[in-house]
Amino acid sequence: MELNSYKLDSGAFVVPKADVWINKSLQKYKHWEKEIVELVKQHTNENSIVIEVGSHIGLHTVPIAKHVKWVYSFEMQRRIAQVLSTNLVCNDIPNVTVYNEACSNSNRIVNLAEVNYDAHKDGEINTGNIHLQEIEKDANYMSPVNIVKLDDKLKNIKELHLIKCDAETHDDKVLEGAKELINKFKPVILTEFYNHKCKWGDGNMHNIINMFPDYEFKAFRGEYIFDDKKIWEHNMIGIPK
Repeated sequence: MELNSYKLDSGAFVVPKADVWINKSLQKYKHWEKEIVELVKQHTNENSIVIEVGSHIGLHTVPIAKHVKWVYSFEMQRRIAQVLSTNLVCNDIPNVTVYNEACSNSNRIVNLAEVNYDAHKDGEINTGNIHLQEIEKDANYMSPVNIVKLDDKLKNIKELHLIKCDAETHDDKVLEGAKELINKFKPVILTEFYNHKCKWGDGNMHNIINMFPDYEFKAFRGEYIFDDKKIWEHNMIGIPK
């Protein structure tokens, strides 16, 4: 995997060279979805415990970890989890536990196909837009990865103040697997969602809202322009009523 390096206000990072959107954002805006990090900071402090599902290479994880007590970080892609750990070490971040695991509403082990982060059409890839359903394989013992329920994986934690989820259309399944933790600790929920029909389903926004009737959810959208093309990221925040 070829890498680019950046020195940002939030830290020093290496980034897959072929990743189209992250490199463009860091070059143009000097950040990646800064509004999400700022929202996390608004709802946490130096004593907060955070779960982050879909940490990717740590562009959110690093600044969040600088602000809170501890982060439990989950990233299912093997090579991307290695880059995440590299960025944590390079920024001297000691308070993050990284799990190279996927999260869902059940516990199992799957074999995941390897992603070639360099060889891609036009030489570009969106490394954050890798779906569990795409790379899950039943045949061949390639890269066995745990799929875990957060309720079981982190059942012994004593506190939880915020869950941040970016699981590429799988967010409702992740949160379903964390219902016991959420009901116990009432953390703020910050999650990506989709509300359109695609090959992964018919949308999960209402599934998430209906799953937690004791929460008030508010959607927000970040807008970016790359090469005269508008790109939106859709998230919502849930606050206990």
